[in-house]
Order: sequence, then structure tokens, then C-alpha cells
Amino acid sequence: MCLKDLQKYLEAEIDGASVPVNLIKIAMETVGSAPFHPGANALMPQNELNILVDGESCLDRLYGGFYSDWVCGGQWHRVVRFLCSLVPTMRNNKISMACYFDGTDGASRFEEWKDLQLKRRENVNLILRHIIAKGTPPPKIWWVPPTALRTCLSLALRHVTVPVLYSIEDHHQEVIGFCRERHFDALLADSADFAVFDPPRYLSASNLKLTNRGAIQTKELLLDVVARKLNLNPNRLVVFASLLGNHILPVSDLKDFHKRLVPEAKDESPTMKQLIPAVANFVRDLASIDSLTLVGASVFGSSADPRVAKFQKCVYYYMNGTSDSFRKFQNAVSIGAVGDSRPKAPGQEKVADKARATSPKTDVSSLPPVSKEVIRMASSRHARGLMSPYVYHLLTRGEICLPTLLEDEASRELPNIHKFYRPLRQNIYGILFNLYHHTFLANQDKEKKDSDEAHQIPDIAIKEWVWCKGNEFKEPDHVRATSIGWAVPTVNTLWFGTGEDDIKRRMRAYLSCMRSDVQIMLNPAFVPQKLVILVSVLRYIMTEPHMQVLRPYELDAFLLSSFLPEIKDTEFTEDLTISPVTKRGVQLATLFMEGVEMAILANDVAGSPIPWQMVCPWLYFDGKVFQATLAKAFTSTSYQDLCDYRNDLILKLERLRKAVLDGLSNDVFAAPMLPSPRRPMYPHQEPSFPSNGRGARRGQSVSRGGPGGQLAVGGVVVGSWGPNPVARGRGRTRGPVSFPTRGRGQSRSVSTRKQKAPGTNPKKQQNGEGGSTSEEQENEIKTKRASGSVKKVSSSLDDQFGDAESTSAAVIKTVLDSEN
Repeated sequence: MCLKDLQKYLEAEIDGASVPVNLIKIAMETVGSAPFHPGANALMPQNELNILVDGESCLDRLYGGFYSDWVCGGQWHRVVRFLCSLVPTMRNNKISMACYFDGTDGASRFEEWKDLQLKRRENVNLILRHIIAKGTPPPKIWWVPPTALRTCLSLALRHVTVPVLYSIEDHHQEVIGFCRERHFDALLADSADFAVFDPPRYLSASNLKLTNRGAIQTKELLLDVVARKLNLNPNRLVVFASLLGNHILPVSDLKDFHKRLVPEAKDESPTMKQLIPAVANFVRDLASIDSLTLVGASVFGSSADPRVAKFQKCVYYYMNGTSDSFRKFQNAVSIGAVGDSRPKAPGQEKVADKARATSPKTDVSSLPPVSKEVIRMASSRHARGLMSPYVYHLLTRGEICLPTLLEDEASRELPNIHKFYRPLRQNIYGILFNLYHHTFLANQDKEKKDSDEAHQIPDIAIKEWVWCKGNEFKEPDHVRATSIGWAVPTVNTLWFGTGEDDIKRRMRAYLSCMRSDVQIMLNPAFVPQKLVILVSVLRYIMTEPHMQVLRPYELDAFLLSSFLPEIKDTEFTEDLTISPVTKRGVQLATLFMEGVEMAILANDVAGSPIPWQMVCPWLYFDGKVFQATLAKAFTSTSYQDLCDYRNDLILKLERLRKAVLDGLSNDVFAAPMLPSPRRPMYPHQEPSFPSNGRGARRGQSVSRGGPGGQLAVGGVVVGSWGPNPVARGRGRTRGPVSFPTRGRGQSRSVSTRKQKAPGTNPKKQQNGEGGSTSEEQENEIKTKRASGSVKKVSSSLDDQFGDAESTSAAVIKTVLDSEN
């Protein structure tokens, strides 16, 4: 039990504290009656109900609500459609909103961020076990944000012209400060910290929904009712919240105090129903809260206890977010007592130091200096949500915190995703901190023999907080920057250069980071601009030197699903059913979307050679369409079958495949996994021993998996063979895969045909009416029948194996030898 559970308790246990509201009705009551604030809010209109949305609390709601198929990789076009319905409905009813995301990356609350990632790691394990056992989407209780969700939501909100902002140091303080400074009418969130700050109106993010009748409904938390029900003076809520435990004063430090208040809990932690009334009674009975030292001494037994200082900082933290503190700030500004900084309560100046103390330590001085123009530009674009937040974290702290992903940590088929993209990030670090420029200066000084002080190449080491077995965020990995192999300009030139050569170098810098610096990537006939991110990510995956990741049909599924018309058909994706959901398909979607996240980071560091409108994931990826295409590709026998014999799709697929594989060898594809005798297969599950189902070209031998068979000619068995070894390529499932392709409610069943041994059935020999034929006539009939059988067998082998000439010759020789 801690402060984060307070809002759940208030909504569930206190009558009248949470009431359902319709935002449209509130807007009708508010518009025209609110005071006018000239120049106070440049982002939002003055004559509307302005709502500030805490993006971290609304990730699932802005995604469009809970959908069981989120595990497929993310339905990004549906997200855009939901926002395109929500935002116009709000604007038509005089409601405007701005969205504030957490741009601190967990730095100010590192322990809370770490606990959240470990909790998600547990959910990920449960999700993958559920998929393996049942092949269905997981339940809602295990919901984990799809990979790159925050980035996709930022782009989608920007697409529908909703202001997007990112915090820099302390997310909660910056959100409530922005809410008061810009005179927002309400705050939509789901954090008890905001409830303690007492915003103008506090709306529940978890209950937000857009009904079919066009109503925007949620619940409002009435803080006056809360204080009255708890029988607490509102100015004592900051002390009450501090004694429940938070990121400054954790629950572990308050464990003895909580046991003293709730002795019946004994060895177990007290529940919400037990602890909250007990803490409220303790705070109510305090004679005064003016001296926090005396209050701390009554809590911890002595004023010398180090936890008293934490308690004081915690109280000051909440006081700084209240309306009283903001009014003091306004008064100080009006008389010119301060500049742009807000006055802090006594001891509040140490809160920022405490926030930095709880974040992972980094010695930024060990990194080479970056120009002030670059820092200023990164800070400005970061605050407005125009740049990947990782850029600002790298420049100011020299570290990044990478979240938990939907992957199996024990997988032998697929790599650890964050470590898989580490070489890409190393290239990014080299560009961002001008590694080539420092190397050039060092080499230049070496050539000058009279140089007194040679330029030293800096050791650029970035701290990456990555979860892995044996290191559950206990310590960071020190990752060193690498050079991309050519004279890349400095980051100043990449960001601020205006020449034509600068534009070309930006694109080359991006492509070099993605291991895609080939000429075909610049040819729009092969790679349209909106597919550059897709192709470069897939090419990076295919060029991994230490591990083959994708199989041929998986690569084709990624490429084909990017330009299928169904990717933009939201009704189609809603009706589309993925059965079964496969563990490998889910992990491949996660691998790709994390690649998109890193590609957007590389694009921002290189100076944004690809416009933000062309990096949006809904242009080239949809999780459900990809999973359905992957199942279809697994059973397809040719490009024509995969593309439904549409020449336009076949041409696009071939060109994109050429761009991904240009200059690569033939051994870049992963081999199929051998079957596991211990792993049960649910109905229609993809078998783990796929064989090549695509017809080979003439002159190429393609091995197939199968039970073997016999070749009979004229009733005589002339040859037999055992099962062929399994080769790379497409495989076949044993059941049908349903994939709708003709619109809503219609589907086409793609059934896999069971492979049969090539051959012909013997026919009964018929005698003539006049009696038996002569020996010569019988031999002539046998020869004709054998010749016809050989032609049929040769044609069958030619269609299936693509090596008809050599196979037919061998069969004819066998038949003639048997006849002789």
C-alpha cells in the first residue's frame, strides 16, 4: 500500500468522491462563464473548455481502449482513426486538449520506474506462456503497452493537431505547473500525486470513453468531498499523502510506522481499507503541522532519524504543487521579485537534488562537450515533442533507460532485442558526440611533429539501463560509441546546415546507422519515401552478422503487409481474427517496432532527413494485418499465391525485397526450428518444422520435407525415396488459415494441400474382344503407357521441384532399364 493506491481507494470506498460526468455538458456550462486571461495560454483557445491530459495515465485510453489484439504489435491506423473521432467531437463541442508525456525517462523516479519494468517483465512471461498454451490473445489484466506506443501516440496527436509536450526534470511538478500557468480548466490523469496538488478539476483518465452517441464520459474526483469524508483540513493533505509513502519517502521507510497504526496487520502489510483511515486519524490528531521536525519525530521516534529529512522534503514537494504555492509565485512575479523561476517552499530547493539523487548516476563531464546551440535546439524540440526524448537524455545525462519489451528472455531463435539494436545505438552515439571529428583532429595533430599537445580521442561511453538475466536494472551497461566509417559531418552541420550537400549527408548518416547505405535505398521506384523506415529496419535485421533472424516467408510478410490496402481499412482489421496467435509472430512484431523506435532516433540525430510525416508507423505496419499475412505467407506456394495473383502487388514485393537484400549473400535467412517432442500443438498451430513451399527456378534444387514415396510405372515400382531434409523457405500448415481479403465479413480460406508422393496409379490392362494380344503388341502398349507416365511424372516434378530436365532424364532411364 502506498500513495499510488490512494486514488483507487477514493473512487471505490468513499461515497460521493467520484461522480460520472459528461465533458460536453461541462463545456456548455463553462464556456462564457470562465474569466478571460489575456495572453495566458497561447496554445489553447480562450472561449473553450481546456483540458490538460497526462499522457502517461492515458496510454491505453489514447490507444483506443483495451483491445485483445494489442499483443500482435499495435493497430496504429486504428489509433489514428480513434483520435480522428475523439478530437473533432471535442472541438465541435468547444473542448480543447493538450497532452503532456513523461520526457524524464524515469530519471526523477528511477526506483518507481525500475519496479514498473520488473512488474511488466512478469506480465510478459505470463503473456507468452498463455500464447504458447492457448494461441489466443492474453487477458486485459496483463496489458503491457505495445512497443513504441508513446512515440506513435505523439506522432498521431501531432497528426490531428493536438499540442504535445514532454517534461524535462520532474513530470508531475511540470504538469501541474503548466496547468496553472496556462489556466487550464481541468486535468485528466490517474495519479494520486495530482489529487494532492488539488488541480482546478480532476478527471479520471481510466474512465474516459467516447460513446456511440457522441458523448465523452469520465468520472470527476471531488477533492473537497474527499477532505470532508476523511475529516481532514485540506492544508493537511500534503502531510497525509507523505505518510502513505512515495518516491522520496518509500513505504519501506514507513513500515514500522504503519504497523504501529495498524497492529492487527501483524506481519502482513496493511490493506488500503486499514491504512488510509488510520493515517487520516493520525494526521487529524496532530496539534500542529507548522513544525515538520516535531511531526517527523512523532512518526519515527526521534528528530535525529535520517528519515525525518526525507519526510520534510516529501511535504515540501507536495506543497510546491498546490495552488497556494502558485499564488505566491504569481505575487512574486507581479512585484518583480523573481525572474522566471518559481519560489520554493522552505527546503524545496533540495527536492531537485533529491530527484537527481534517486536517478541513476552519470558523470557527464567524461563525455566530450557539445555546443550550446545543439543543447538549446534539443531542449526546445524535446519540450514540444518534436524529437525523440532519447536525444536530450544522451546530451544532458549521457544515459538512457530502455523499457521492458514483449520478448522471451530465454529464446534461442530470436536475440535480446535491446542488445540486438545496440550496434545501431553505438553509431548514433558516434554521430551525436562527433567521434569522427575528434578522430580527425587527433590524426591531424599526429602528423604535426611540432605539436605540443596532441588532440585526444575521447572515450565516449554511454550508460544503458537494460533488463537481462542476472542484471535486473542493478547496474548499467557501459556502451562505447563507434564510427560509421566515412567523413560524417559534426552534429552542428547535420542539424543546422542548409546546403544541398548537407541534405545528402543527413540521409547518408541515417542510412549508415541502419547498415543501409546502398544506392537502391535512394531510388523511389524501389523504396518510396514512406517505406524508407520499413526497408531500412528490415535491412538492419537481415545484415546482423552474428545471427540469422528472419525466414524468407517472414520477410515477405513484413514487406507485403506494408502496402496491402487492408492496412488502412479499420473495419477490416476489426473483423480480422488471428487464430492462432503465435509466440514467434508476436516477438517478430516487437522486434520490428523497436527497430522503428531506434530508426526514428537515428533520423532525429542525423538531422531529420526523413520528414516526420513519413516516419509514422501507420503508413507501413499494422499488427493484425502482419500476423494474418505471416500465416498466409507460411502456407503460400509462390509469390503469385501470396499476392493473390495480382501483378501490381507482385511487382512491389519484388522491388522491396530487392532493396532489402541488395548486395547480401544467400545465407542471411534463418533456418527453420526443429520440432520439439515436449511442446504440444493446439489445433491449427503453425508446426515448428516448416518446409520450403515456393517453387524454385529452373536449375535450382529445392529440398522439401515429407514422408517420402514410390514411383510406379505400368504397375511396376521403379523407384522409392525417403523423407527429404527440411530446407529454408516457406512451410505448410496442416489446417486452413482464414484471412479475409474481400471486405468486411468476407473471408477466403487458404487451405494447405497435403503433399503426395509424385507418381501415377497403375491401370488395369484391357484385352481385346477377339482374344489375347501378341507379345509384340503387349510390349508396344507397355512402352506407350510408360512414356505417358514418364511425361506426367516429369511434368509434376518440373512444377514442384523446378529441375525437370535432369529429373525426367533420370526417370526415363530407370523405366527403360526396367522394361529391358
